[in-house]
Amino acid sequence: MSTHGFSGFYAAILSGFADDGAFDEGRQRAICAYVLRQDIDGLYVGGTTAEQALMQISERITQLRVVAECAEPKRTRLIAHVGTPSLRGAEILAKAAREAEYDAVSALPPDESHAGGFDAVLDYYKAVLQASGLPLFVYHFPSRERRAFSFDETSALLSMEGVAGIKFTSEDLYLFSRLRRAFPDRALLFGKDEIYAGGALFGADGGIGSTYNLVGGLYRKIHQCIEARNLDEARRLQALSRDLVVHLLDANLLPATKHVLSRRGVDCGPSRLPLTLGAPAAVDKLDRFIDSGVLDAFLN
Repeated sequence: MSTHGFSGFYAAILSGFADDGAFDEGRQRAICAYVLRQDIDGLYVGGTTAEQALMQISERITQLRVVAECAEPKRTRLIAHVGTPSLRGAEILAKAAREAEYDAVSALPPDESHAGGFDAVLDYYKAVLQASGLPLFVYHFPSRERRAFSFDETSALLSMEGVAGIKFTSEDLYLFSRLRRAFPDRALLFGKDEIYAGGALFGADGGIGSTYNLVGGLYRKIHQCIEARNLDEARRLQALSRDLVVHLLDANLLPATKHVLSRRGVDCGPSRLPLTLGAPAAVDKLDRFIDSGVLDAFLN
C-alpha cells in the first residue's frame, strides 16, 4: 500500500479555550487561521498538543468539525487523533473523524493500566480502524507514563491492513532506521521537533510537531538541507529548533506556545487548567529569544 500521499509536515494544532476554560470555537478558528499560514501540508488534530486529555469527547468532536471547516478552503490534509483510554470513546471519535471527512486517524495506544498485553493493543487499533474506515497512523510516544513498542511490536502494527504509517515521537533513531528499512511503503512521520534532522537523515517522510504551530516552514527547510547534503545549514537550522524547544519547555510548553501566539496577535486564549504558564523568568527568556529575530524568517 503506497502512503506517499501522507508525506509532509503537519502542525499538531493547539486548542482554543475561553477565559473560563470552555472550548471556544472562535479562538480555535483564530489558531487555525494563523497555523494555516505556515509552510505545512496538514494538521494533526486532537493530540497531546491539543490538551486532549483535559477535554471531553463532545468537545473533541466539535473541534474536529471546526478545524475541518477551517482547513477546507486550502484542501489541507487532516489527521485526527482519536485516542482515549476508553475504546468506546476512541470509536466515537473515529466515526466523527470520518463524518468530518478527515484523511486519516491516529491514536496513542492504551497504557498498560488499561490494556495489559500487546494483543489488547492490536485489538484496540483494529477497532479504531473499523470504526473510522480511514487510514490509521499508530503512535509511538514512549515515556514513563506511556507504552513503548519494541521493533517486533511496531512491525506487527505497521503490517496491519489499513495502517498508513506511524507518528514516531522518540529519540530512538536506531529503532526508526530499522523501521524505515523494513517498511519503505509506510509513511514514517517524525515527532521530535528538536532532533528532526536526525529523523530526516534516516528517511523520515516528514514530521508532526507542536512547534510547527509557530515555525512550520523551519522543518521543511531542514529536510531540504538534509536531502541536498547541506549539513552545515541543517545543523544551524536544527539549532534554532532546539533552542526554541528549550525555551518553550522551560516556560511550560503548551501555555508558552500560546503565549508566543498571543504576542503575535492571535486570540488563542489560555491553556485549560491545571496547565499554566511557567515562571516569569522563563517567560522573559522566551520573549527575548523570540524578539531576537533569529526565527523571523519562519514566523508568519
